Amino acid sequence: MNAKVLSILVAIVVVVGGLAVVFSRSSSAPAEQKSAKVFPELSEKINDVAVARVKSAGGEVVVKKTGTGWGLESRGGYPVEFEKVKEALMSLADLAVLETKTSKPDMYARLGVEDITQAGATSKLVTLEDAAGKTLASLIVGKDAGNAGGKAQVYVRRAGEAASLLAEGRTGPSWSFPTDAMTWVKRELTAFDSGRVKGAIFVQADGSSVVVDRPASTETNYRVADVPAGKELSSPGAANSAAGALAYVSFEDVKPAGELKDGVPSGFAEYHTFDGLRLNIQLSKVGEKTWGVLTASYEAPVLAEGQQPDPIARPAADVRKEAADLTAKWSGWAFLIPDYKAKQFATTMSDLLKKDEPAGEGAPGGEPAQLPQGDSLLSPPK
Repeated sequence: MNAKVLSILVAIVVVVGGLAVVFSRSSSAPAEQKSAKVFPELSEKINDVAVARVKSAGGEVVVKKTGTGWGLESRGGYPVEFEKVKEALMSLADLAVLETKTSKPDMYARLGVEDITQAGATSKLVTLEDAAGKTLASLIVGKDAGNAGGKAQVYVRRAGEAASLLAEGRTGPSWSFPTDAMTWVKRELTAFDSGRVKGAIFVQADGSSVVVDRPASTETNYRVADVPAGKELSSPGAANSAAGALAYVSFEDVKPAGELKDGVPSGFAEYHTFDGLRLNIQLSKVGEKTWGVLTASYEAPVLAEGQQPDPIARPAADVRKEAADLTAKWSGWAFLIPDYKAKQFATTMSDLLKKDEPAGEGAPGGEPAQLPQGDSLLSPPK
């Protein structure tokens, strides 16, 4: 074999060897990437997660999978938004290690990865379990470390390990696993066009009541029944705020209605729309706070001979479905109502009159106040 042929063979060997190295590195890249995850196997077991626990020095929030979705354990299983659970779980599965940080316990607090039992701890412990109670992942989540390249960075420490880590992911578990239970739920109680409201009645615990009404949706202001003789409303639209109060409500807390045993009934408010939706909120006081239990139903509007439905009225089938959907959402639950909304639901006659005049309270206990025959939402035309 001459020198020329030998040199060609050597060159071929070098090229082939180089390609082997390239392909070898390429084929091993996924394994390296997988091992860089904080929890390398979590993404494959994400559908096995049945419980998410978030502990902090202030307490614990437990979110559990139920037969119909996810629910808050501390609120009797009240439904949790699935998208929030999904995002939280994926934030943990997606978390990748950037570098190893301190393993010294006396340095943990600087990164916020100290044990949650330590005095003054700011960390939180996130634990995922399967249906049998087996831990799939457990992580001490510390301080946020900013963002880089669209990724959220955070200091963490795997439970039971000494080394802390700087990790990054598409979202940070520091906020995707909130320690406030109500952050997990959609707190919108009602949301509909206030223009649909025809009228309402507000009944106090002593039986006194106020009725407001308008004959058509084109009317801006609501009339008030049985204004005491010689008295005046504070303004033509004095009742408008109370009449539209149920159009949008965001609750502050929730619990099973059966746990409202210590509540003192404080009245109710009932709303009627031009298309037959009837919404009732029964109010109860627990200390200084007001809780509400809501019901929804459909009652076809009664029209006088020759009278056409109000232009804003929706088809009966749609309203029936709306009532059924609200019933499914509200049934079995009591909601903590914001103070300003509770005040609107408890509107009295004195709330609507000029403040410089002494005010009566409308109709006394017994029969609720009535608008003139043919005009009242409570006594439709015959």
